[in-house]
Amino acid sequence: MMLNYIDVNENKKSSVLFKKEWTSYLKLSKIPKKKIKKGGIEMKYLKTILSFFLVILFLAVNLFSQAETQSPEEIFAQKYRVKLWSFETNTTEGWHGVGKWAKACSVTTDPKYVTEGKYALKVDATTSIDWNQDACVNDGPFLPEINKLVEFSFDLFVPEESMKGLEYLEIYLVFSSRTNNWYQLKKQVTTGKQRVSFKVDPTKIKEDMWHIYLVINNSQPLNGPIYFDNFIGRIYGQPGTVEGKIIDKDTKEGVKDAYVVIGDSLTRTDGDGNFKLTVSEDVYKLAIVAYGYKNYAGTVIVEANQTKKIDTIEILKQKEPKKKDTNISINVSKVIKTIDPHKLYGQNLAAWHKPDGYRDSQALEKLKRIGATFIRIPGGDYGNLYDWRTGAVYRIDGSVNWTPELNYIGGMVPFLKTVERNMGKAEVLPIINIMTPLNKTIEQRIDYAIEWLQDMKYKGLNVRYVEVGNEPDNKPLFPGPVKPTEGKKWYEMPNSPKVKYWWTSIDNYSQVFNLASYKIKKALPDMNLKIMGPCPMQPMNKQRLEGDPWKAQNDPKAPYWVERFLKNSGKYVDVVVTHEYPFWANNDARTLLRKPQETWPVYMPKYREWIKKYVNSIPGYENKYIEVALTEWNSGDEVQLTAEIENALFCADYLGEFIRAGGDLAFIWDLYTQKPGTGGGHGLLDAENDPTNRFSERGHYWVFDLYYNRFGTKMVECSSDNPNLSVFAALKDDNTLTVMAINKTRLEIASAKLNIDGFKAGSSAKVWQLTDKEYVWSKELYRPIVNTGPSEKDVNLGNELIYDFPPYSVTVLQIKK
Repeated sequence: MMLNYIDVNENKKSSVLFKKEWTSYLKLSKIPKKKIKKGGIEMKYLKTILSFFLVILFLAVNLFSQAETQSPEEIFAQKYRVKLWSFETNTTEGWHGVGKWAKACSVTTDPKYVTEGKYALKVDATTSIDWNQDACVNDGPFLPEINKLVEFSFDLFVPEESMKGLEYLEIYLVFSSRTNNWYQLKKQVTTGKQRVSFKVDPTKIKEDMWHIYLVINNSQPLNGPIYFDNFIGRIYGQPGTVEGKIIDKDTKEGVKDAYVVIGDSLTRTDGDGNFKLTVSEDVYKLAIVAYGYKNYAGTVIVEANQTKKIDTIEILKQKEPKKKDTNISINVSKVIKTIDPHKLYGQNLAAWHKPDGYRDSQALEKLKRIGATFIRIPGGDYGNLYDWRTGAVYRIDGSVNWTPELNYIGGMVPFLKTVERNMGKAEVLPIINIMTPLNKTIEQRIDYAIEWLQDMKYKGLNVRYVEVGNEPDNKPLFPGPVKPTEGKKWYEMPNSPKVKYWWTSIDNYSQVFNLASYKIKKALPDMNLKIMGPCPMQPMNKQRLEGDPWKAQNDPKAPYWVERFLKNSGKYVDVVVTHEYPFWANNDARTLLRKPQETWPVYMPKYREWIKKYVNSIPGYENKYIEVALTEWNSGDEVQLTAEIENALFCADYLGEFIRAGGDLAFIWDLYTQKPGTGGGHGLLDAENDPTNRFSERGHYWVFDLYYNRFGTKMVECSSDNPNLSVFAALKDDNTLTVMAINKTRLEIASAKLNIDGFKAGSSAKVWQLTDKEYVWSKELYRPIVNTGPSEKDVNLGNELIYDFPPYSVTVLQIKK
């Protein structure tokens, strides 16, 4: 006998402990074979009766102690938790591998990987790379509740050794039906033990479902197994109602217009602070957000067909920010940079995005609003794997991984044509594939890329720039060519998986780049194409043949990718291109918001020095201007911070610094986030997770709205004496000066005096502003609960031209003469 329950706080030791203690007790209470009589009653019967009562007492004590360790919320929540797979049958309970991976699934008893009971599922997909749906699949039969799930979760353990050398590891949960319905959810995972949870839309799980896949998708080959345990589902109960009141802790008055989140539902308080919400019976997290107050979090039990009146909730006002006197100095007569919005507000399309984002009229209108006219395709590393004609995405072993629905011919070309019709211009930046497929030589791949460029010209697409490959500095396992035989060139030789660490050599990449540049310009002289390279992962990465170039930063002998590339390819390069995610572990807002001043103000002088040394020193190239481009940029990993207002502050500041330093082209990564329920997301828009707002805008989307629609195009000299207030200034026209200001602290109002030279400013101004009045992210809902976009108002700056920039804000001032 085993007491089996679900502890929502993931403390699952009680049932295991109870089972062990119960078993031990039964062993201790065994009846001896020898019969002893005393007073006419056989001793064996007396011991049996005594054992029975002791067992009953033991059960009662254990049940009571377990009830004590569980909160009422945890006990109540059991009603709507469904145990799916626990592996306590000492079997894989239907999970199995297919084909090459037929033996991938087994059961382990290693306590390091077991989180409940004695057994866990071991999935050994060692050497697996990219998308693998064959290592772990279940064909049923499934519990009837499977079609009602609103959440699906499990314990996962990824040994550090198994993930060694991987850039990323993702687990996809996929429900597949006989009628070819395919519903997938994704979660990025890391090393160690973690609870993986997916929010599920039960309407997308079809009645004829016949497979559930746990797809493993990873950047480099897995080095060992991973472990799963304790699969739990959650279903909805019948509806119930919650009523409550929110008051100011100090004044005891009701708080108007506070946002109340219960589970996946949202409401606002009325003028007296009252709220009412109907949700399904269950235990929920309660979150309250009100401007000017500290956030509140709690738990609420909702019972079916009942109205629960919860105690009045008191919320505390935030500490009033102090004013900090600040001076902003602007010299309008000193123009630093002419801004080309088309080139500096560029965007990344990825072939794995869902096509609706490039077809739907509402989505297209939102892209139009931010001037999304320059589009990089086919998306990051797909640039090294993509077949433009078939739409297929290769694996590095030469096989086809999959064919996304959003392909070049049927998706990207029509989208670009639509942009051109709607906005009067559209331009594409293609990444040409120089690394795959395996069975094509490097020369054949370049020739195939030239056919793609010719096709773009034929289809009437505007192409001026070509990027050669994507992030070669971290492609150690992409096969390189074997050594040339007599009478053959290196680029004519077949590629072999045995030739590793070839593409992570700067000299090798430079050879390919030079050949590609030469052949493209020779084949298409009338297109006047500019060729871009070398595209490392970060601007100051150094060479490390084994990949993971960040590990070479302290190696004094390792060459910088950009410097060595310019030395090798100075005659062939037109644009130096790099990527940057300056704070990959972007889980600390203060550190993140310091990064913009530590990046391009430092890098750009080095880049210009290298260009002068290795390009402008070549006879005939003395006056050649080499552009500097960022074809991918964002703050860092797709953690929660990328969805919060901090990412908007960072993006506004970082882009301004790149432009001020002399950057020529920039393409933020990326247009659409596909991180449902997993914290954050790079994308400017979210097509899936906000039922109240299709293609919901993230905070950094509004930054592009401010830059494109409100900021000027002639950047002028501008500085601040407050390190927490970043400022940029630009003329929108001869009579309009714009100031972009980013206040990066919650503790202070920057009370700024504008000292303007070369422009006779009037006292009136128009202001557009993004703060947490206009944008608030909810981790409970995985969507914004406040998302109005920048507010707009008229202000009077007075004779001294003073404006108070609120804490944590992005502001654009437009000042007329």
